[in-house]
Amino acid sequence: MRSKHRSQLATTPELEYLMSYLESQFSLSGRRIIVTGAAGLLGRQFCEALGKAGAELSLLDIDETALTDLG
Repeated sequence: MRSKHRSQLATTPELEYLMSYLESQFSLSGRRIIVTGAAGLLGRQFCEALGKAGAELSLLDIDETALTDLG
């Protein structure tokens, strides 16, 4: 069975409320985080999640080209 990304799930008022609540409980606003291996498969996912939570990110990776592609 293949899992669905949150954006692919049917939205309901209950789901929207739950996601809003969870996002408010996990705020990293005002926090600085260093992510090593940022250009890798998991690193990219971590960066996306931490950025959505409001963190200021410093990205490091041995592959400078891939790191530059992240923006």
